[in-house]
Amino acid sequence: MVDSGCTSHMTGSKEIMTELRPNLNHSTVSYGDKSKAEVKSLGKVVVAKDITLVNVMLVESLGYNLMSIRALNKMYFDGHFTIDMVVLLRSKTLKVMLMTPKCRRSIVVPFD
Repeated sequence: MVDSGCTSHMTGSKEIMTELRPNLNHSTVSYGDKSKAEVKSLGKVVVAKDITLVNVMLVESLGYNLMSIRALNKMYFDGHFTIDMVVLLRSKTLKVMLMTPKCRRSIVVPFD
């Protein structure tokens, strides 16, 4: 899911991650209900042929894969949001990197 509220990319699925490294800072994430969860490790996740997310947090209690809009912007992606679609563009070239429909109030991104 694309999330405008999270500051980093996160997943609960260790099996989709590569190049895992330990969380030496013992970071935690905070949820909207004020609860916290431990970040087990950090790594990379391939989302599509030309999109690899870096510094993805492994949070084992998380039931979703979350792509952070803020972190995508730092990777030079821009998002275009319509009523039923999300388009990710490379900021410098405006090349369409990913198009995905909205599902109710969520934006679901199928990982390759």
